Amino acid sequence: LGDSYPGKIKTSIGGVGLNVFLASNHYLNKTANKKIKLISQVSDDPSGNLILSELKSQGIDTSGIFQNETKDKTASYVSIHDPNGALVVACADMNLIENMSIEHISTQIIKSDPSYILFDGNLSKLAMKQIIGDSLEINAKLIFEPTSLPKAARLSNVIKKDFVYPNNRIGLALPTMEELRSMYDSFSNKELFETSWSNVIFSLGLDGLIFKEKLDKLCRENVFLKKCQKNGVFQQVFFLLPYIPSIIVKCGKNGILVFNISEDVSFYKQKVIEMSPVFTLTSKNELQSKKFGVVIEYYSTVKNFTKINNVTGAGDSFAGILFKEL
Repeated sequence: LGDSYPGKIKTSIGGVGLNVFLASNHYLNKTANKKIKLISQVSDDPSGNLILSELKSQGIDTSGIFQNETKDKTASYVSIHDPNGALVVACADMNLIENMSIEHISTQIIKSDPSYILFDGNLSKLAMKQIIGDSLEINAKLIFEPTSLPKAARLSNVIKKDFVYPNNRIGLALPTMEELRSMYDSFSNKELFETSWSNVIFSLGLDGLIFKEKLDKLCRENVFLKKCQKNGVFQQVFFLLPYIPSIIVKCGKNGILVFNISEDVSFYKQKVIEMSPVFTLTSKNELQSKKFGVVIEYYSTVKNFTKINNVTGAGDSFAGILFKEL
């Protein structure tokens, strides 16, 4: 390119954690006796002051946001979109978040005593290890939002070989297809697909002939699913499930693929919900309990939606809505 071009520039507060929090907080049923808290860090600079001021003006509790007097500036993100709102490229300067105070994170978690904790890939290895340790202490379930392709790989740095179902540390992950590949590759490079893992994977009934035939049939009949199969999406999820028993793959305009390890797969065949999946496919262990296995559900996108301005934060907003339902 090597040149500048006319365009429109807009500035707003955001970030993965804040986007998730705002979406959850906005739609939270105030009568449900639930509270959501954002734990983060900003610098003592104009951007940090603006974020705190704007949140406080909306009546939002900012006690979980630590204002650090450091040379590092408040984290920022610059994205370029095409005329249709689709992301072209982005640059994320998250050094302040990557060096967030471990003490602050731990203190806020223990003090809040939550049932669920959602953390993102911007955090350091030390921060992730602390969050996992704190979650065990207060018996909180963990959700991982990978954030981006390179940062999705960070989770493998804090996963041990014995963190497999039912002793898994992470309950749910919300990767895009690209982030899923990054997670799979990093787990493989860390040699996490070995003994303890294999005992779980073989118990899920994924090698059953009937299951394989049904999955192949679904992929032949659907162009998008066929692409997923060709790109190894199903295999990647299956390999990760022993460590993360619930994985929702965000597929952009094509919807979401939901994978769950279930101790009673028959439940999914009977449930009736307002928005039913395009299909539900289950595996089961024929040699042991015929109820134990994996459930795959595919949900397509809603067709009658309003105009999309841009897709920035769409995945974060989805995570936030899901989080408030837990």
